[in-house]
Amino acid sequence: MLGFIERPATVWGPSWTLPVGGVSASVSTRFGGLSQGAFASLNLGFFTGDEPARVRRNRERFAATAGFDPRRAIAPHHVHGTDVVAVDATAVPPEGILAPHPTLRADGLVTTTPRLALLVGAADCAPVFLATRDGSAVAIAHAGWRGTLAGVVGKAVAELCRRADCTPSRLTAAIGPCIGPCCFEVGEDVATAFARRLPGAVRRVGVGVRPHVDLAAAIARDLRDAGVPGVPTPPPCTRCRSDEFFSHRSGAGVPVGRMLAAVWRD
Repeated sequence: MLGFIERPATVWGPSWTLPVGGVSASVSTRFGGLSQGAFASLNLGFFTGDEPARVRRNRERFAATAGFDPRRAIAPHHVHGTDVVAVDATAVPPEGILAPHPTLRADGLVTTTPRLALLVGAADCAPVFLATRDGSAVAIAHAGWRGTLAGVVGKAVAELCRRADCTPSRLTAAIGPCIGPCCFEVGEDVATAFARRLPGAVRRVGVGVRPHVDLAAAIARDLRDAGVPGVPTPPPCTRCRSDEFFSHRSGAGVPVGRMLAAVWRD
């Protein structure tokens, strides 16, 4: 017995750059779960130090609220790289996302399989949603600063277009909650790397103050450069709104929970 009051999970819905039919997407918040302390309450990360039984129940709650089958869903282990993997139902382990995937390591997933939910984790990194406008294929990417600099978003666009046999002009995109330029303070080495590859992503907020990076703006630039039309709506900052979303940087060295972002064809 977990001994907690039953409360519904809550989710955040992305705003697509262009209309899309037959596709659903959601990001979990931190409300409506069974976890306690720094993990309160809808922690969905198995490797956070939280009790696995609570995480499993929390994942069931998120899936039920969002509207997908957790046993027909797949979530990889992230390596903060650029591997984007095309999957179908055969890649889903028996318990789906109710247990860690035994082998899959990637930062992007693509599918053309209906009702197969693709998920990535986040707690300041950005979930990036992609779909063909006719709803025939979907993709999701986990874009932290390392993956963004390395080009994970462009690779997800290319793989989705390859699998759907379409051009980027037929895609729509959205960016989920992530750390904002208000809070994403970085060292000069990271700022220089962003300034070189993604001009406009670095903000100088004052003399003697470390630079800040606008991660969502960098991802939007990558989407535009890849040929995806439209301008993504800036997402909420996970650190500013750490009462609503999990934020690694808000933890001050204390482990915090993780959110999941999901996309699937209806």
